[in-house]
Amino acid sequence: MDSFRASAATCLALLLVGCASRVAYVRRPAAEADVVLHVPCQGPDCAGAPPAAEPPPPQQIPPPRMLAAGMNHTCALVEDGGVYCWGANDRGQLGEVEAGRAWIPGRVPGLPRMNGVWAGGDQTCARAEEDGRLWCWGDTGLPDEREGPFATQLAYADVRQVSLGYRIGCMVDDGGHTFCWANYAQPQGPRWRTPQRVAIDAPVAILSGMQRQCALTQSGEVHCWGRPMIRYGHERVGGPFYRVSGVEGATLAAIPKGNQDQLIVVDRRGRLFESQPGRRSRRSYGHTPPMALAPIEGVDDPAQLLAGAGFFCVRTGQGTVACWGSNQAGQLGDGSLAARSRPTFLALAGVQEIALGENHACARDAAQVWCWGSNSRGQVGLERTTRVPDPTPVPW
Repeated sequence: MDSFRASAATCLALLLVGCASRVAYVRRPAAEADVVLHVPCQGPDCAGAPPAAEPPPPQQIPPPRMLAAGMNHTCALVEDGGVYCWGANDRGQLGEVEAGRAWIPGRVPGLPRMNGVWAGGDQTCARAEEDGRLWCWGDTGLPDEREGPFATQLAYADVRQVSLGYRIGCMVDDGGHTFCWANYAQPQGPRWRTPQRVAIDAPVAILSGMQRQCALTQSGEVHCWGRPMIRYGHERVGGPFYRVSGVEGATLAAIPKGNQDQLIVVDRRGRLFESQPGRRSRRSYGHTPPMALAPIEGVDDPAQLLAGAGFFCVRTGQGTVACWGSNQAGQLGDGSLAARSRPTFLALAGVQEIALGENHACARDAAQVWCWGSNSRGQVGLERTTRVPDPTPVPW
């Protein structure tokens, strides 16, 4: 009897610890009665769910190496050659088939190792490291040959420079040849359904707005095509191209992403200037009086100059950032919603690159990305739709 009670007590204790899965029969010597003992199952063939594993740590995104911003989306090239995007995706500009938006950075699937990324309007392009070829997706304005998220792989190798706008784009190859495509809604603009060679070789930079593109030439002139700057002087230089009068010796230039007739330039002495409209000219490509340029004070050593839709930002050689212009969404990054007529410096240091969307902006150093401004489509990278008036770290 005592032996039976001991066995029963053992069984009850084991049941209380919740280890129930497999029954094992242990036979006593013949002189004793057979007793069934519950042996906890610990093998892989046990019935029931195994203990819950510890959740894996969040996947860390490799350090950023290049930034790009479209109208309402943002992308970053990272150290391992991947591309991460976030924000609006209604045109497939994030590289995902599903429509909608992404609140935080997600890796674009199906890409080879990349070494460049650009965005504009509702499109994105990245450059393959192996052959320098562009992979583009979203609303590119190119013939739709999509399989999955990618509209096309452009058959031009060794692409060195890219500029994208709303259904328009340009690229410059290793030989300095410029190819552009455009689907302008303006009667003055060309309709290039596929990339066409344009007569602007080895440009310093290509600038893309809503319905206008411009090239900063080696001589420091600004040549444009598409929607004319009717408030400023321009001189036709052949075909759809016109030269903006009064601009010489520029080393940096920026035009708004919207339809605003505005131009910001930096001269060879590192001085900032903004365009001042004169009398309204006729809607033609004929010669008109040159535009006037007014100095913008307060910024020394500009290294990068970009434009959004009505606001501008400059990154200096010391890694600081200053912005000015419209600020209804906090896109100036100074903590307010007040417009600024002159550059206001942000609380950032060590910045290596900036990127501007329609009403948002981002900056990066060697390890982190900050964004600010409108987040209505998730383009700032935070899981809320409120305006973000201060530079805020993107989850990385």
